[in-house]
Amino acid sequence: MAPELTIPLSIGGVSLAGLLLAEQRQSTSGVWAFKPVAAAAYIWIALAHDATSSAYGVAVLIALLLSWCGDVLLIPKARPAVFRAGILAFLSAHIAFVVAFLVRDVSWTAFIIAVSVPVTYTHLRANETLGSISYAVFCLKN
Repeated sequence: MAPELTIPLSIGGVSLAGLLLAEQRQSTSGVWAFKPVAAAAYIWIALAHDATSSAYGVAVLIALLLSWCGDVLLIPKARPAVFRAGILAFLSAHIAFVVAFLVRDVSWTAFIIAVSVPVTYTHLRANETLGSISYAVFCLKN
């Protein structure tokens, strides 16, 4: 393993373990302590891999930063406006990931398959998940 990755991987691993324990114990303060640090470790790893040296790396770095924001904004569960901001941050992160893939020389066949398979699966299972989807949409409307 590259020496520059040892510290962020260690911090990320310990933070992830702390986050899982905090989630199991339903400790909001534990989640606040560990979730941002675990997500920040991924950003540190991207920077250690010189993410700012290419358009692809910058797009991935932006996606990771937006994902970090989404992670933090989804911690307070009883605040609908903050929840919506977290969902928006994750949506923006996904768009940034798409940009990262489009910046590289991608196989359009593989891209279409990668997008269509989960969309088709979700569509076919929509009747099973309608309640969850309705709740998510309801949260976004309020």
